[in-house]
Amino acid sequence: MTATSSSEAQLISKKHSYYLVAGLVFIVALNIFLNNYDMGKATIIVAAVLLIVSAIVIFGIERKIAFKRLLLQSGIAICYILLVIYWLSLSINLMEMRALIEKFVTPSALLKIVATAIGVAVFEEMVFRRFLLDFLRKGMSTKWAIFWSSFAFFFLHFTFNPFLFLSGVFYANLALRFRSLIAVILLHACYDTIGYLSKVEGLQITHLGNSLTASEWLVASNFIADKALMGALILYMAGEWVFKKVKENTAQSTPY
Repeated sequence: MTATSSSEAQLISKKHSYYLVAGLVFIVALNIFLNNYDMGKATIIVAAVLLIVSAIVIFGIERKIAFKRLLLQSGIAICYILLVIYWLSLSINLMEMRALIEKFVTPSALLKIVATAIGVAVFEEMVFRRFLLDFLRKGMSTKWAIFWSSFAFFFLHFTFNPFLFLSGVFYANLALRFRSLIAVILLHACYDTIGYLSKVEGLQITHLGNSLTASEWLVASNFIADKALMGALILYMAGEWVFKKVKENTAQSTPY
């Protein structure tokens, strides 16, 4: 590659980064308007624009992703949703939950919730698992980069919930293993969508099954599904480490 073509490639890369940052700023602005101002019917338009901008940003960061990798990561998000449904089905009538959601959450409110969740997921995953994690890996080991980026994710949420830190570690490992943010964005968006649904006032006061409210059932299933996937990743990594050690020991003991 000539010096001219190399400099042109760097210029294109810089422009691409500027466009992505501009998209993230736009996402933040749309989220602020969507969640702090009552815009009536305009809410639908703003939510739709937020979804479109989020999709454009995702395409911008994943424009070269292989279809098989995209399919696999989407499958992880589908597994997450199925886990939530499964855990809910063990304790309550799913049709009753659906009826309650339809009763207390209008289509425009649901669109607002989904758009907000996706926008937040795109923004946070870009900041913590792309910009910050990549920056930290240039000056320290990957393990420490994961630790500090996850701590920043936990700290900047201004909460003392330790599971946020664990979620950060989980998302960072997934992002690095896939070399992509699709899986973590989808998982993050699913988690937040259910979390936002659980905050709907009608669901917080209506009881289902035993003594828990609909919101509490949603929170519990969301938590269990999230931690189940974390556990699956830990088991996979442990198995990978054991296999690597066995392979190394076998290679050392095999005579030449």
